[in-house]
Amino acid sequence: MDFLISNPVTTSVLFLLISLSSSYLFYQLRIPAGSIIGPIFVFTALKFVDFNPTIPIVTKTILYSIFGAFFATKISSVLTTRIKTILIPVGITILWYILLTFFSSTVLRSVSSIDHTNAFLSVIPGGIAEMNIIALSYQADVSIINSFQLMRLFTIIIIIPAFIKAVFKVKKNAENKLKRTPFYQKEHEPLIYVRSLPLFAIGGIGSIAFLTISFPAGGLMGSLLFVVLFEVIFRRKDVLPQNLYTVTLSLLGGIIGSNINVDTFSMLSQVLIPVLLITAITVSSAFILAFLIHILLKKDYLASLFGVMPGGLAVMLSLAESSTSAEDIFYVTSLQTIRLLTAVVIIPNLLLFFGVL
Repeated sequence: MDFLISNPVTTSVLFLLISLSSSYLFYQLRIPAGSIIGPIFVFTALKFVDFNPTIPIVTKTILYSIFGAFFATKISSVLTTRIKTILIPVGITILWYILLTFFSSTVLRSVSSIDHTNAFLSVIPGGIAEMNIIALSYQADVSIINSFQLMRLFTIIIIIPAFIKAVFKVKKNAENKLKRTPFYQKEHEPLIYVRSLPLFAIGGIGSIAFLTISFPAGGLMGSLLFVVLFEVIFRRKDVLPQNLYTVTLSLLGGIIGSNINVDTFSMLSQVLIPVLLITAITVSSAFILAFLIHILLKKDYLASLFGVMPGGLAVMLSLAESSTSAEDIFYVTSLQTIRLLTAVVIIPNLLLFFGVL
């Protein structure tokens, strides 16, 4: 067993097999976003039996770069044709999460002994990976921050699918029935993988550029920005291989699960009440924000909820794709991008400006 997880080749193969098999299992169980949720749960469970096959950091960076390119192609058409329709929701989302961060950190400090820095970093509505990077930059206590991020992640991936099933029942008539796409799809364009290489190369350049300047979540954000600019400037609407997207989601789920430290669960027990309180505030606030956008701007409630819920880019986009229309994906992608930028760029810099970090 030690040989299997110490040899880089066998480790990578094991990581791939476990990720894909758990994705397929959760897909067969008809769990929304099973492609990414399955590996998260399986790799987290494997931690408790001291089995944690991982992949090299270079491979992780490539995966984030690929996902950034996929994400960019989904948002580029919004920027070229429908940007005016999302300006108000984007503005509301930014302001909401800035105010929520200050409110939640105040509540957290009042019910615990957590200091200013760790309190703010614990409640910022980012993802586990992004907040780990930011926490290390400010010498914060990663175990405390991960406790809050982990509880929110698992709360969202458990509650949201149940909420969708209970409230947003799919109508039986053919017009409204959501078609379940197969786990493996036949690509319509035989040379789609070859034609996608230049776009992935542009994304890779963006990832390297952002990682060089130590930008938070640089592998993802650099690829996203460079590909979006390329698509918008040259007015392109590239379509990337769907099967590669499924594999990428699966491996990203494995990365998220393998990055969850078992020690986080012991820390979680020590700060359980504050964690539950902040999780309840953060998740419920997303439901309220989506409702306000729905009422004030007449946007679809479910799409708005996917767009503002702080569960991570990959998780929320995957959930949205399994529960909303293709048209709504563009809207969800836009709001999720803004939410991430707010979490990793706007809020930390505001905190620096006010002397908190």
